[in-house]
Amino acid sequence: MMSKDIQKFLWFLLLFSDICLFIFAIYTSNFPSIFVVIIVATIIHFKGNEVMFGEFDRKRKAKYEERKKEIFKIRKQRAQERK
Repeated sequence: MMSKDIQKFLWFLLLFSDICLFIFAIYTSNFPSIFVVIIVATIIHFKGNEVMFGEFDRKRKAKYEERKKEIFKIRKQRAQERK
């Protein structure tokens, strides 16, 4: 099993190469390359997203849930003050 850092590097390398292929495909109007780019981007999105951005997504979701609880608490207090 590869280490997390190596996996992350390989996914980012694949993403970078996909971006380069995308630029090449658009520049040359090469439609088969565009379809390859779409397929690779889909694979990156579904398989590599957790490896590349998993930690960021977990932190963002935790902050979102914390803020959501704070807003609910504030709304509840305001509703009690109106009564």
